[in-house]
Amino acid sequence: MARNKKAKEYASLAAHVEPPAESAPGQPEVPALQPWIEGDLKLRQLAKRIEGDYLDFCALAQTAMAENWHQKFGYVDASDYFDERVCLSYRTVRRRLAVLEAIQRLPEAEQAEAKTAMTELGSKKAGALAPLLGKPDMDWKVAATFAKGVNEAAVQSMVSEKLGHQHRGLAAGQHPGERFLAYLLNVVPPDEHDRVEKAFIAGFKITESRNAMAVFLAMVNCFIRDLADSGIVIDE
Repeated sequence: MARNKKAKEYASLAAHVEPPAESAPGQPEVPALQPWIEGDLKLRQLAKRIEGDYLDFCALAQTAMAENWHQKFGYVDASDYFDERVCLSYRTVRRRLAVLEAIQRLPEAEQAEAKTAMTELGSKKAGALAPLLGKPDMDWKVAATFAKGVNEAAVQSMVSEKLGHQHRGLAAGQHPGERFLAYLLNVVPPDEHDRVEKAFIAGFKITESRNAMAVFLAMVNCFIRDLADSGIVIDE
């Protein structure tokens, strides 16, 4: 029942069209928005609303797990409860719950602001940024501002660099991960060498980093997310 009510709310919002603004006497008429521009605006508004509602859902799901609600309905574990009764993939809930748990690591006074910031980023960039929240000497607000202007791979690269170990044994002018990339290019099949090298070059540009290991980890993270979208979850 609650789900149907929420679906109706979203449908109502999507269907709502603001009447075109009337021009003042003597002023030129304001041209109507093109349908795709108006539709794009609605999609982005709805996406933000859904993200915010999802975090609220995760907060309740967190309570359900902590208090073993699934046992009240005869389920042995929480995964079956969410899959069958709540009708939402438990794997998806766990992935999204990681964002809420990251927000909860922050001081309570900052959590509302952090929730808004993560909602603005969307699920993928918020998921990439989540490990950084609540870490000592890490300014999550600066990181969230950076994440707004870049793509998911760049966010993942930034997080990997900030949370990574100190790089040791590098020669003067040598970039982190350079020896790893050289090894990788040496062992891939010859007909794949150029393609792999070009992928890393593109990764350096996108992430604005010369850290080959960070780019590699960003690639792995993107692949893990693609697997999760297909129902294969690596990170629990």
